[in-house]
Amino acid sequence: VILTACKNTKGVPENIMPPKKMQAVLWDMMRADQFIADYMLSKNPAMNKTAESLTYYQQVFTIHQITKEDFQRSFEYYKSHPDLFRQILDS
Repeated sequence: VILTACKNTKGVPENIMPPKKMQAVLWDMMRADQFIADYMLSKNPAMNKTAESLTYYQQVFTIHQITKEDFQRSFEYYKSHPDLFRQILDS
C-alpha cells in the first residue's frame, strides 16, 4: 500500500521535475527573456544578451530551488516525451 501511495502517477521519474514545476520554471524563464528583450536591450543595445540571460536564468533556478543540471535533465526528458511537453506548453 505504501509503495502504491508513493508512486508517481504521471509516470515522470523522480529525478525529473513534475510537469507543474517545469511549467512554472519555463514560464519564469520566458518572462526573463522577455524582460531582457523589451527592457534591457532597448536601454543598452550593446549588452551581451547571452550573459544577461544566463544571469537571469540562474535567478530563476534559485527561486525554484533547482540547479541548471536539474533543469537541463528535465528539459531533455520532456523534449523526448512530446505528449507531456505539449501539455506543459499548452497549459
